[in-house]
Amino acid sequence: MSSSVWTEFLVASRFLGLLFHHNRYLTHLHLPAIIFDGDEEDARHCLDGLAGLHYLQHLTLHNAALAQRTIFALLRACLALPRLKELFLDFTADWEDDVHQHMPELETTIADALRARSSALSSAIKITALQLPESESDMNPLVFPLLESGLLDLESCTIPQFGSDNHPDLIERTVRERCPRLRHLRCLSLWRASLDVQDTCAFIRGCSHLKTFRGNDEINHCGGTGDILRQIASTLVQCHSSTLEEIKVLQCTRFSSKDQRSILSQCKQLKRFWIVPHEYGGCGVSFKDLVEAAWMCAELEELGLTMTRYIEFEEESGELIGGLAGFARRPCVIKQKQAIAVGMVKRLYARIGQLRNLRVLSLGADKSWGDVTGFEWDLTLPNGGLDELAGLKDLADFEMRTNLWSGMGQAEVEFMDEQWPRLRKITFGTWSTTFKELMMEPHWLWLQAQRPQLQFGWTNPANE
Repeated sequence: MSSSVWTEFLVASRFLGLLFHHNRYLTHLHLPAIIFDGDEEDARHCLDGLAGLHYLQHLTLHNAALAQRTIFALLRACLALPRLKELFLDFTADWEDDVHQHMPELETTIADALRARSSALSSAIKITALQLPESESDMNPLVFPLLESGLLDLESCTIPQFGSDNHPDLIERTVRERCPRLRHLRCLSLWRASLDVQDTCAFIRGCSHLKTFRGNDEINHCGGTGDILRQIASTLVQCHSSTLEEIKVLQCTRFSSKDQRSILSQCKQLKRFWIVPHEYGGCGVSFKDLVEAAWMCAELEELGLTMTRYIEFEEESGELIGGLAGFARRPCVIKQKQAIAVGMVKRLYARIGQLRNLRVLSLGADKSWGDVTGFEWDLTLPNGGLDELAGLKDLADFEMRTNLWSGMGQAEVEFMDEQWPRLRKITFGTWSTTFKELMMEPHWLWLQAQRPQLQFGWTNPANE
């Protein structure tokens, strides 16, 4: 951190306690957590001020690596806030080796918080949304004490990082018994989850009637999270296929075509299916998988698909994996270009066109093999699949993340104007200079004139 930025934090820290004192009716607060880790006296004033915000309902602390003593002090200040319902500790914890010796301090903090919440209001409010800090070390002493504390009635939670001494069965049982109303899960780091995949899947299994799962893949290269997403997808389908309404994975580098087919063909309550690829791709679903299995999710309202003309299969590589129990050949994923018949293109878009409730549609081609040729004719007339989307009368937001617009002309924009009466926005996955050139092409100029309220935008194709 530069000295100028650090100075700004120090100044903010010195006046924050005063700010809290004069704004005691604050309900929502987002702060950089480092403010509480500066000068000891300034930090104490900030913590005292925070503890006095009795009307605070939402607290987010972010962007820092905090020492153990600071985290315990923060918990003492915020857990006792009587109206606090959403607590997001989005920072990294620097736990010390002797942290377990400080558990009595945490237990006292929890007991004091329970008494404070009960005495402040006639009916105690509990925390319904929670995110705990991550750690670079293989421990997280907060999870079980808080889950078992009585302070929580979770509806939404970021899957926490567990220590190496926790058993998946214990995690599953604790979530099932202590979080009966937990419906919404986030996994902010699929890479982190891949280090303890069994714990992550146990947490998912422990939920009852799960409605949403959101994940984020923070790896900046291809591969790395395919196995965790495969196991997560399998767990979601096996345990929650009858209740899931949303699956959304951002910056995805590896999500197999068959796993996506499994979700679409078995999760009948699904309303939002959104897989956003990383810059390098790697999460394409094949035409074959999209067409062969019937989709059960007829009520989809938002759909984000990344398609591929490759099919994938596994064969043994030369690399040995294993340990004391024996060795095996690592399966190697091989992709092979598939010739896509016009009939299969039409069948896919006909399937999308049957989603009568669809409001948001985002389509793109998988760029992991650097070949997106062929897609430029998918949404054309009469031989492409555009006419199969005539039933999307509620479509409001249409995004083409790769060159699906390249083959379009006057006939295609007239189709959009006639068949999509509620269309409000079209987004192109291209650079700003190319977007400006596109907007000067005659057919897009015509559509702009026909629909003056229609918004046109672009999104950086390197940051899908």
